[in-house]
Amino acid sequence: MKTRFRKKILSPLFVSIILLALGFATSRAEAAEKLVGLYSARVMSQSMPWIAQEAGLFQKYNLDFDLVFIASSGMATAAILGGDVEVTLTGGVGIVRAFVQGNTDLAFIGGVKNVMTQSIVAKPEIKKPEDLKGKKIGVSRIGGNTHYFTIQALRRSGMEPGRDFTFIQAGGDPEALAALVSGAIDAARDPPLVHGEARTGDRPVHAGDGRGSKNSPHG
Repeated sequence: MKTRFRKKILSPLFVSIILLALGFATSRAEAAEKLVGLYSARVMSQSMPWIAQEAGLFQKYNLDFDLVFIASSGMATAAILGGDVEVTLTGGVGIVRAFVQGNTDLAFIGGVKNVMTQSIVAKPEIKKPEDLKGKKIGVSRIGGNTHYFTIQALRRSGMEPGRDFTFIQAGGDPEALAALVSGAIDAARDPPLVHGEARTGDRPVHAGDGRGSKNSPHG
């Protein structure tokens, strides 16, 4: 039996192409088509719609497009399942989890990465993943990509959530950075702002890596 897909989950690679195609089609109509899209991270892999918006391409092709930020793949998936938005750029974890749980009225069009290019950063006294035992680790939301990545990365060091460390839902990138610097959490998956702070020699340091190290789920 065929599943009828209506709502679409789009990767950054495809979203601009599809939105521009919609815009081209509606450019012949008198009124612009209204479309709301979400993105869940302020990162380069989700930058294509920003570029299209800043370049005026949506307006050029008569597409009335609102780009909205929600800092979690789980929350973005919930929004599209609830009918609040038509398309979303987000991590795959929330989408796959929803599909497995029976929400098959989704179309996962594609992705731009086949690994999770992330790291974990922590306070200076934390030198290795094992030092995170008994610590609080910030993630965007439970069930999102940052949550999944951290679990898989620290399992490489024999650690399990609940038993060896505690998750704190910190929100978006600025909130994670603020919580890390203030001491409310001991470590976080490295959003761009946190990673930049680490490079300047401030508080955070790398504790695990998603770019191919032995501590990575993809190493």
